[in-house]
Amino acid sequence: MVNPCEPLVSKLPCPPTHLALITANGKIITSISEGTPKDVDLAVDAAQKAYDTVWGLNVPGSLRSKLLHKLADTMEKYKEELAALEALDNGDTQRVCFVIEAAKSFDLGKTFDVALSLDVEGSIAVIRYYAGWADKLTGKTIEVGRDMIFLLGLHG
Repeated sequence: MVNPCEPLVSKLPCPPTHLALITANGKIITSISEGTPKDVDLAVDAAQKAYDTVWGLNVPGSLRSKLLHKLADTMEKYKEELAALEALDNGDTQRVCFVIEAAKSFDLGKTFDVALSLDVEGSIAVIRYYAGWADKLTGKTIEVGRDMIFLLGLHG
């Protein structure tokens, strides 16, 4: 793989990098190039163009649902790898505060099992939840009479 920041490849300055570390021991997992303000502008412009042309109101809810289910299926397929990355990225300990009589703190290890069962599987469940709504929300409202609006305003 060619690194575009190598002096022989590009004369452009390389963006700063963020080091992803195993917080328990400081070992570097990888380095990630940080985005510049121009990168953010390009991403926002591309997202807006996609929304206006090939996404947003141009895509029926049934297709959005199908795509979200596909994302959840892919996450499910690679859930062990995602959990391993999540556990590594969060390190061996995580401070969790419990309020029991007086506030006490306990250090709990963020194990692979916790990352898998809570973080990854929870994320998959949320994606599937919204996939279920994608073809049910149409952006339309039910018209009601003025009396109903008044009642909803008083009691809602």
